Amino acid sequence: MLHELSVSQVFIKSFAMWILMLISLVSLTYAIERILYFVRNRKDIREFCQRIKVMIAENRFAEIISVCRREPAPVSRMVESGLAEPDRDTVIIYELMTNVINTEKVHMENNVGVIGTASHIAPLVGLLGTVVGIIKSFQSIASTGQGGGEVIAVGVAEALVTTAAGICIAVPAVILYNYLVRKISVNVQALSIVRDEIITELKIRNAEKKEDV
Repeated sequence: MLHELSVSQVFIKSFAMWILMLISLVSLTYAIERILYFVRNRKDIREFCQRIKVMIAENRFAEIISVCRREPAPVSRMVESGLAEPDRDTVIIYELMTNVINTEKVHMENNVGVIGTASHIAPLVGLLGTVVGIIKSFQSIASTGQGGGEVIAVGVAEALVTTAAGICIAVPAVILYNYLVRKISVNVQALSIVRDEIITELKIRNAEKKEDV
């Protein structure tokens, strides 16, 4: 008689399903943590940049530092690092701000690689579970001497559950990974644009100071 396929029984018996559950929990946890990170550090960078440029033109550097400390975010930390001593050479200021961009990029990328890894290994773990399940099915047939199309079909169907589970875990993990990678790229690009605009504003200010001398 053909046994009914029970996903719960496959889950309990299959080592691969337990591994897949762990992969799913880890990737989901890190994805939520990263999304919350970006929510906490969300800021209207264009509006912030315009405010900073106005204050640079008006030589309100103490106020700039105060604003950066009052409104913590990657762009604030970058601006503060560069404008803590605004009379330094713009090349030095550029390098200081670039260093902060690189540091913030590392912070943004934290744990994102784990999600990417999960998206790659989940289908492989599922496939491994399927292969092991099929091997066990044929071993059972060989040891009992009883088999047939129905028995083989049930064994293969149960084994394929792990492959399906692996794919179901991998698809959202890939989507989340690509979203976060894109988010990081956009944020880093925005920081670089703000850095370049501030350097340009400082050069204009320095040129005007020389003309006044």
